[in-house]
Amino acid sequence: MRKIIFTTICLITTCLAYAQESGEYKSQAGFYTLELGLTGGLMDMGINLSESTLLRGRYFLSNQTAVRLGINISSKTDKTNFWESLGSKNKGVYTENAKSVTINLGYEEHFRGTDRLSPYLGGDVLLGLGTTTEKGDDTNGKRYIANFTYKYTKTNRIDLGLRAVVGADYYFVKNVYLGVEAGLSILKSFSGKSKLTQTQNGQTESIESKSEGSSFEIKPVLVSGIRIGFVF
Repeated sequence: MRKIIFTTICLITTCLAYAQESGEYKSQAGFYTLELGLTGGLMDMGINLSESTLLRGRYFLSNQTAVRLGINISSKTDKTNFWESLGSKNKGVYTENAKSVTINLGYEEHFRGTDRLSPYLGGDVLLGLGTTTEKGDDTNGKRYIANFTYKYTKTNRIDLGLRAVVGADYYFVKNVYLGVEAGLSILKSFSGKSKLTQTQNGQTESIESKSEGSSFEIKPVLVSGIRIGFVF
């Protein structure tokens, strides 16, 4: 019990000490920031990594202006076994892999706000790439086939776009802040080429397909539910 009380007192004292800090909280010219995008919190019980901008860095050209670079990378792999027969040791392995990377390069204009709150307007240029690969060793993804290999690679999308954003950073202690950001994006997506290669008993066949087309959309976006950032 004494340890709990002592720990509580220490935490309260630390919070009060932070609250009494004086001076400039917000980022200034020549400062760098590094942010991690999160989702959840507040009304949600859990907090997870964001599926939009995961990591973002900024460099402040002046007290009110900054350039920024963000990146989000994802990769998922699933494997399925196909056995020749019940009790057999011969199996085929079917592997599905999906990868994507999105990069944004942008600019921010910050406004007066308060000592701790820094609202801003900004914009990004967006570039994204997503690919999937399906590979079968002794299987076509449906059943076991001895001496058979299968590989299908497709560029699912190539994204080009622009995004206008409005956001705010709140510096709850020096050099550490929380932020939110939302915006409107214009995105043009192109379906890329695909290639299918099959080999059975030493005979190989390859088929290449051209792009299936493109799409265009304008939509509002929540860039990250919550961002936690650090100033250097």
